[in-house]
Amino acid sequence: MVSYQSRKLETLSIQEQQYLSIIEDMSEFVTKQTPDMKLTFVNDAYCDFTGKTRQELIGRSEIDFIYHEDINKLLEFIASITIETPINSGVFRFINKEKQIVWVEWTGRAFFNDYGHIIEYQAVGRDITARKKAREQLQQEVKKRTIELEQLNSDLAQLNSHLNNILTNISDGVFVIDSEGKVEFLNNVLLTNLKTSQSHFEKQLADLIFQTKNSPIHSLLRDGKPFHHFHTLFPSTDGDISCLISGSLLNNNESTTKTSALNEPTNRKAMIIVKPLKEVNKLVNDVSGSHARYTFDDIVTKTPSMRQAIHNAQILSANQSNVLITGESGTGKELFAQSIHNASKRSHGPFIAINCGTIPRDLIGSELFGYSDGAFTGARKGGKPGKFELAQGGTLFLDEIGDMPLEQQVILLRVIQEKRLTRIGGNRAIPTDVRIICATNKSLFDEMNKGNFRQDLYYRLNVMSFKIPPLRERVDDIALLFDCFIKQFSSSISSKSDNQDHYDQELINCINNYTWPGNVRELQNITERLYYIANGGPLTAEYLPARIRHYQQNNHQQSHHQDSYASPHPNVKNSTGGNVDTHPIKSDPTLHAIRDKQQAATIDNEKAILLSSLAQYKGNVSRTAKALGLSRSTLYRKMKLYQVIG
Repeated sequence: MVSYQSRKLETLSIQEQQYLSIIEDMSEFVTKQTPDMKLTFVNDAYCDFTGKTRQELIGRSEIDFIYHEDINKLLEFIASITIETPINSGVFRFINKEKQIVWVEWTGRAFFNDYGHIIEYQAVGRDITARKKAREQLQQEVKKRTIELEQLNSDLAQLNSHLNNILTNISDGVFVIDSEGKVEFLNNVLLTNLKTSQSHFEKQLADLIFQTKNSPIHSLLRDGKPFHHFHTLFPSTDGDISCLISGSLLNNNESTTKTSALNEPTNRKAMIIVKPLKEVNKLVNDVSGSHARYTFDDIVTKTPSMRQAIHNAQILSANQSNVLITGESGTGKELFAQSIHNASKRSHGPFIAINCGTIPRDLIGSELFGYSDGAFTGARKGGKPGKFELAQGGTLFLDEIGDMPLEQQVILLRVIQEKRLTRIGGNRAIPTDVRIICATNKSLFDEMNKGNFRQDLYYRLNVMSFKIPPLRERVDDIALLFDCFIKQFSSSISSKSDNQDHYDQELINCINNYTWPGNVRELQNITERLYYIANGGPLTAEYLPARIRHYQQNNHQQSHHQDSYASPHPNVKNSTGGNVDTHPIKSDPTLHAIRDKQQAATIDNEKAILLSSLAQYKGNVSRTAKALGLSRSTLYRKMKLYQVIG
């Protein structure tokens, strides 16, 4: 019996030694305390932590090593331990041997006697200062990152607001669409420009994407290939609206794009920009200068017939009817056309002019009506709008309309009647909103009778018409215009001579007696030549071309010129508002012979000048026309007249 108890005590002693050995080897702090916090046991780790020996610590209160601000916290922690909850944990600040404040995490257990009174505390602690600092640093970093993210989110929200404002207020229509054709965003400008509702637009868009052959939007969503300036039509309450659309993907990351069973992307989104062609053309015309510069105030005259022509044109400005202006070359038909445009309700729209007599007959169709992509060999990629499309909302001036080929007259008539056109090589009808003003120096009525001009087109164009009188019927305006041109040239240079403000009577007589076959344009060119040849000296008749001085030398011819053109009866008006001579001079063969001889000399002289200039500029029509002060169309006409070209 004694032997058994001895062995039992020996075993317990061995186990206690093993237990103490383990505790001593632990890096954690191990302590035991009485209920009043007196230490009864400490391990080596705790001794090392406090810098005290075991003998110095046993019997000492553990409170001596706690940071003073945490003493009450420790007492509350101990008081919270009960027989029902004997185990508890807490973190307290201690003072280590270096007098530094460190954080220690304690897990304690209380032991109770049979009466429920605490008889001992056992606790295990670990220094968590490094971990706590790391956690605090992490928290600070998280807080910093959180602030940065909040700022970034605020910036993104502000940027998103700016982008929404831009997309909402941009002058172009914009919408965003997904791969299923659902519209996720559109701005009000789009609906305003297309004059439609959102539901109607979405329905039409679905047809455009999935039912229209070679739809660029469908190709964009399917293949991811962007497109630019594709021409299409959008229906509206006022009919189809011709637009240019451009599109690109919003998410181009193919690696994140899901695909369907057919290997087609399912979450692509595209942004499409829509600009009505009318707005595009207006911008192009503004930049290229396709607008009218002149008004009725720029027309210089004191002749009754010319004032009547101006009055007639002003009346025509108030309506939208087509206008036909007749008159000889150089009388100012385009000047009147621009003035009509600027006085009309279309003054804010473009003014597009085209000379039907200077464009090769094979090209006039594409110039007027445009062409589609691939319409013919050499056609511009994407096609090209014609003058009708560029003139949308404004005026189209067709000069020398009598020279338009018959095959193009048919197309022009159809466009005027239907107010729609189809580009060459295209298959879509484009609405047109254009006022047409035509001009000709021919008699369209005679051309119609000869079979050179269509009768139905003639009556379509000749809704409202008036004639501009030639300069020879405006003798009182010659000196007035001459003086006006001199002042224009004087103001165009930085210095001028006072000698050029006055000119002798011989000069005035010469220009008054000349018949001016080139009318105002010829007078302007001669005035410019005279001004620069004089080179600051007095303006005299000696600087005039011989053909003009020739009239002044023959008083008999001067008398004939004045009787024929400058002495109308004051009480009789002709069809243009001018006066008609009710007592013409009887025909005189001698006078006719002299006049014919003069005209022949003038023609020979003009032809010689033309040939000489062409030779000087090596056949360059543009440079020759500029040197002679003529337009290209006038030069071509004179070259054809004098058989310089076939």
